Amino acid sequence: MNAILINSRQIPFFTDLKLVFESISNIQTEYNWLLTGLELNWIPDDLLEYVEQNLAFEENGYGNTKLWMTGEQLTRLVHRYEIQFIWGMLMGFEKSEAADVGALAMQSYSNAYEGWWQLESTMQHPKAKIEVICWDSTLTLFLSKDQTVVQSFKAYFKDARDLDEYNFEASNRV
Repeated sequence: MNAILINSRQIPFFTDLKLVFESISNIQTEYNWLLTGLELNWIPDDLLEYVEQNLAFEENGYGNTKLWMTGEQLTRLVHRYEIQFIWGMLMGFEKSEAADVGALAMQSYSNAYEGWWQLESTMQHPKAKIEVICWDSTLTLFLSKDQTVVQSFKAYFKDARDLDEYNFEASNRV
C-alpha cells in the first residue's frame, strides 16, 4: 500500500516537506536522498551553494539536475526555509547505499514515470526505500517499502488515501 494526499486542507501547500517528514517521525534522517526533477517556489542561497559544491550530475537544462544529499542536509534545508516543492522526486536510500548519480537511468520528471498510476503502484527506483513525489502543487505521492511508514503518513494526514484504491477508481472513470 502507498498513499496519495490530494485536495487536503491539512497541508498549507503542496508539497510541504516539513510536514511530510513530521508525519513519519522524521525518519528521513536515516536515509540518503536523491532529488531530481525539482521545481521550487524559490531557491535559497545556501541550496545554490550546496549545488555548486556538490552537484552530482546535470543534464540538458532546467529540471534535469540530480542531487544526492544526506537526510540531515535535507532536513536542515526544509526546516530553515519554507520551500514549496512544486514538482520533484525525492527518493530515500539506505545510508550504506552508494550512488553514481550520473549513471542513474531513470525518469527525471515526476510526470514521466507511469508506475505510480498503475493499479498496483510501484516505486521508480528498485533500491529506494521511500519515495516522495511532488506533483504540480496539487498532490503528494508517498511510497515506502516499509508499510508502517505509509501507515504513519496516512495517520497524520487523515485525508491521505490508498494510492492503489485511488488508481482503481480513476481507471473505472475512463
